[in-house]
Amino acid sequence: AFYRLTPTGERVEIGSKVANVRLDAGDRFVMETSGGGGLGDPRDRPVDEVAADVAAGRVSRRAALAEYGVVIDDDGTAARRAT
Repeated sequence: AFYRLTPTGERVEIGSKVANVRLDAGDRFVMETSGGGGLGDPRDRPVDEVAADVAAGRVSRRAALAEYGVVIDDDGTAARRAT
């Protein structure tokens, strides 16, 4: 989604294929996307947050170990893998 956010909080939708969109002083141009690569080193993510993602089905146990360095036991117990 692309939109202009005015200083009063009004959200004005902007098409994805437009040119010469006017922005006034104080306006903000916002572009929302469907995800991203994250911020920082995945191995710095708190263990409990990784465990919550595994429990919710957003991350597999295999990915928790490979990407975050977190071991999730069969009972859901989580621990940082020893290096």
